[in-house]
Amino acid sequence: MNMRKMISIAGVGTMVLAAVLFSTATAQAQNAPSSNGQGGQGAQNGQGRGRGPAIDPAEEAGLKAFNSATDPDAQIAAGESFEQKYPNSRYIESVQGLLVNDYYTKNNWDKFYPEADKVLAKDPDNVPVLTLVGWVIPRVYKADDPAEPAKLDQSEKDEKHALELIGGMAKPPGLTDDQFNQAKASAAAQAHSGLGMTYFRKNDFDGSAKELQTATTESPDVDPTDLYVLGIDYQKLNRGSDASAAFTKCAAIPGAMQDRCKQLAMTTGASH
Repeated sequence: MNMRKMISIAGVGTMVLAAVLFSTATAQAQNAPSSNGQGGQGAQNGQGRGRGPAIDPAEEAGLKAFNSATDPDAQIAAGESFEQKYPNSRYIESVQGLLVNDYYTKNNWDKFYPEADKVLAKDPDNVPVLTLVGWVIPRVYKADDPAEPAKLDQSEKDEKHALELIGGMAKPPGLTDDQFNQAKASAAAQAHSGLGMTYFRKNDFDGSAKELQTATTESPDVDPTDLYVLGIDYQKLNRGSDASAAFTKCAAIPGAMQDRCKQLAMTTGASH
């Protein structure tokens, strides 16, 4: 089987945690002020961008519909409606950021990338979006697409920038130290995962192995695809025992990669 076809975009949950804990704009949207000016702290202080302390009743209703949606399809419909009607809303960045995650959940790449571009144009330091886009690019890689090398370069740039930002983050109000440290570890693991897969696509197996080793040891939420590709990296580097260990760890995780990793763990282990 072609190892490049084995790479999956499923199996990682770090984006959701990072988005919830790091996106203050999301928190603002979920605590939106009411039309009479009551509700959010920003509204009470009159700090809303461009609208004063109150929120238009129709805008408030649209935001509530978005926040109360119970599945990605419903949230996408509500979010796209809100985005069209209220492009200058103080909450538009948080809505767009969550739409990026919804499009990812639905594997809708035609909308995922443009929506991410909107978010990063407004906030180039948006850690959840930077890490997710850099993580997705090498996983939906098409070798015959002439645009892919530039995308991989962008993925590398985004993930490196995300890691710089994660290292310098201050703890948001309302989080415990454990919650903050867990969120940072999850976000960093996703960034290292994205870098590792990007280097793999560039045939930089040593660089890929270093990044994926970090991604699979510094967070409890391990993507089996990372372990699978880490094993391939080690095979390319003639590190048979390390490859066998990576495949064995992958084989212990239930899911689509399990059988393939079991087979590789046995064959790699038998040859060393």
